[in-house]
Amino acid sequence: MSNPRRAAQPESRLSEFLGPVEQPPEYSHGVAIHLADALAMILATLSLSDLTADPWYWVGPTAIIVVIEAVALLCRRHRWDHAEVQGVQAVLVLVIAAVMGGICASTAGSSGSFPFNFLHLYRDTITLIQTTDGPLPPSIGVIWLVTTVVGVLTVVTDLLTITLESPGWSLAPLLATHLPAVLTATSDAPWWSFTLVAASWLLILAVDHALRDGGRLTGPSAVIVGAITIALATVLATIAPVWGHVDLARPSGASSAPVHMSDPTIDLRRNLHNKSTASVIDYITNSRDGEYLRMTSLPKMTDRGWGLVPVNLEHSAPGKVPGLTGHSQTRTVDVTVNGFSSQYLPAPYGPIDADVDQTWAWDPDSLTIVSTSADRDHATDDMQYSISAQEPDPDPATFDEAKAGIPDGTVYTDVPDAAPTDIKELTHRIVRGKTAPVAKAIAVQNWLRDDSRFHYDINAPEGNGFQVLETFLLRTHRGYCIHFAASMALMARIEGIPSRVSIGFLPGSHKGDSWKVRANQMHAWPELYFQDYGWVRFEPTAAVAPAPAWTRKAAATQSPTPTPSASPIPSAQSSASTSSTPPPTASGTPTASSSPIPVNSTEHGGVNWPLLLGALIVLLLLVVPMLTRILISRRRILSGSAADTWQELRGLWIDHGLPWPDGTPRHQATALTQDMDESTAQAVNRLALAEERDRWSGREGRYDSMASDLMTAKDWLGKMHTPKPHWLAVWMPTSLFMR
Repeated sequence: MSNPRRAAQPESRLSEFLGPVEQPPEYSHGVAIHLADALAMILATLSLSDLTADPWYWVGPTAIIVVIEAVALLCRRHRWDHAEVQGVQAVLVLVIAAVMGGICASTAGSSGSFPFNFLHLYRDTITLIQTTDGPLPPSIGVIWLVTTVVGVLTVVTDLLTITLESPGWSLAPLLATHLPAVLTATSDAPWWSFTLVAASWLLILAVDHALRDGGRLTGPSAVIVGAITIALATVLATIAPVWGHVDLARPSGASSAPVHMSDPTIDLRRNLHNKSTASVIDYITNSRDGEYLRMTSLPKMTDRGWGLVPVNLEHSAPGKVPGLTGHSQTRTVDVTVNGFSSQYLPAPYGPIDADVDQTWAWDPDSLTIVSTSADRDHATDDMQYSISAQEPDPDPATFDEAKAGIPDGTVYTDVPDAAPTDIKELTHRIVRGKTAPVAKAIAVQNWLRDDSRFHYDINAPEGNGFQVLETFLLRTHRGYCIHFAASMALMARIEGIPSRVSIGFLPGSHKGDSWKVRANQMHAWPELYFQDYGWVRFEPTAAVAPAPAWTRKAAATQSPTPTPSASPIPSAQSSASTSSTPPPTASGTPTASSSPIPVNSTEHGGVNWPLLLGALIVLLLLVVPMLTRILISRRRILSGSAADTWQELRGLWIDHGLPWPDGTPRHQATALTQDMDESTAQAVNRLALAEERDRWSGREGRYDSMASDLMTAKDWLGKMHTPKPHWLAVWMPTSLFMR
């Protein structure tokens, strides 16, 4: 092929710039391939069922998949360029993500103003994912994030399958869709989830084969390919790693697999939103104030939050409470569980004996009682039992002299290096002037119980990692029990006091001879370890329970430690919409907050606006050239002018990195069409003739098929191997900067 500068330099060859012609697939605009992409992505999305406990998680992702592929099909039916289609799809995903995110954030009560409050929703959702082991609880933020990610992967699948004509590579986004479920699984990945991904990939390959070769896969071929793919999927399902669970060694004598200990904070969040007034636990005790019914404790602290550690279980009851040699109370509690399923046995701390069968085992260190039965997640269903407990009962007059104890294992004192410096500095300010460990603990408890500073809100961001606690303590001052408990436990460790976070139930309400506990009275509280007393309960969540009796001496003689005026810590102010802390009842029974406190929409969580603005500027810089070029192209074509159409052909030529020849339009057309196929060459010649007629003869050069001839030349360019690939010619058009 001659160089396009042939009129001036006839000896040059255009073949130096162009590679061989590749015929485009005839199905690129067809319904079948778009439908295959959509169905494949929907199947891959269904494999995420183990990621979340929400049975309706698939609705949002399915909707965005259908919309994206429908828009792509419509654009291609109108002969839009592939790169233009991908750009429209990308913009569509961004718009849907922003609008849907803003609506979801407003519904969830995230701070910020619409539509930018989706940034806060993103922060909260990522924190929930990072700090949750096992299936995620139903969350509107999770639905939004999954919908957005699936939308992006759908665009990638469309790009690989249709635009780049590489359907085999569509396996990458399909596997990426399933990857989160594998990485967060708390049990072996089910074989059928991998089979869904394999089936979705086979669907795309089968449709691609049929459309390219004009026929369906033969029976034997389909069986062979399908068998190999399903076999690989089964192997992957077998060897896929298990993440996020804790293995507990079974009691000696048990020959089956280790016990998987579930994360109790998942049940905590779900039950706090349970609006039922029915009791799930009834118990009888001689305690005037009722019993905190503990399920288990979280001793391990990381930047992602508080978690479990592997333990050794024993069938026999320990008979003693670790570290407890001081004053205590021993009593027997009769418990009936009516509507609460768990592998943990709700029991007052510290349990030393229980009339339960041999499927229940004890951790002698934490005194957690856990089921080892096959159906352990429902072990407490309709269960009745009696349990004896020896609870530390420090004397308020002498407790403040107790020293921090040393429990077995360093896990109770470890403070990760990543612990935020501002939380450490805050802790030191709160306990300033205190030297005794108990006095420091009470100062922290009283500071967190200050209802002019903190507000109880069950709609606060989930999780208890450093990022969440930093936001809770230093910015929003809104949270529920896990935030108060995790904060106090962290602060105690910063001051050298061993700590852990316990999960269980509040005492409930006293009716007749028994106490009744509702599901939404599930609770989290910190326990600190002191000499002679072992693990001692504290209560920093003022909205739902009074402080323990052994911490009230200091509270009665001194006010909560104020934050120094020079402190940079913002102080949340009480609003008229915030209800006061409910006082304890006459009997000292803790009372639950009547309703969640609404989130103040004017409070912000410290979004890094400069970084966000920089990211948006970079995005605009990448998109603006393409959008500008598209608008110019549309204007030229719609004008119907022969001169504009010839200028558009010149722009396409330059965008692909090809030199535009010199001379008159007719000479330029001769150089351009040297090695073109006949139909394309005729189209270019007609455009050149129209331009000359329009420029010099004074006659109207426009003709009916002018736009069609331009598209013929454009399609020919798209089939060539040019110095600039076609996709780069669309995204970074150099004709914008050349006259």
